[in-house]
Amino acid sequence: SVRLDRSSRVQLLSASAIELSSGAVYVDTDRGSQRFEVRTVVATARDIGTQFEVRLIDLALRLRVRTGIVELENGPRSVSARGGTEIMFSAAKSITRPFLPHGPEWDWAGALAPPLQIEGVALSTFLEHLAREQGWTLRYGDPELARGAAGIVLHGSVNGLSARDALDVAITTSGLRHRLENGELIVLKR
Repeated sequence: SVRLDRSSRVQLLSASAIELSSGAVYVDTDRGSQRFEVRTVVATARDIGTQFEVRLIDLALRLRVRTGIVELENGPRSVSARGGTEIMFSAAKSITRPFLPHGPEWDWAGALAPPLQIEGVALSTFLEHLAREQGWTLRYGDPELARGAAGIVLHGSVNGLSARDALDVAITTSGLRHRLENGELIVLKR
């Protein structure tokens, strides 16, 4: 999945490469990815089954990695970033710092995600998908609940709801409760 932020310009180069000339893209690949590339005038970003954002800011590139690993390369210079990392990369230098994989900075990418479908979907599948889209870590209160969530089948629709509202609907109608603390979604028995 490749999502474009407002005022972004990209060119499709191949099935596994795009060129970003302005703005930002969010890329979500799986572990079977064949090293998808985002090329810019500053550097080329290559993923290794991950979720990441590449944003051009003046003459620099900002890379934020949610999960997995992304490599930035510009000629002989290269640097790698793991999930939870941000790199500001320019011709002169690169600065690496920790960066949360969840929070309002990712909202634009989440707003462009395909709508979540819940009809006939197991609660566990829905929660895993939602947690991945939001950059949350999913944890169940106990192993029995984790196994039981696979047997709870959801019905209805959450189209048009925010991620948190969709979460509230799915959890409440399943007879459970949850806490969301510092990017960790904890599912509990009522």
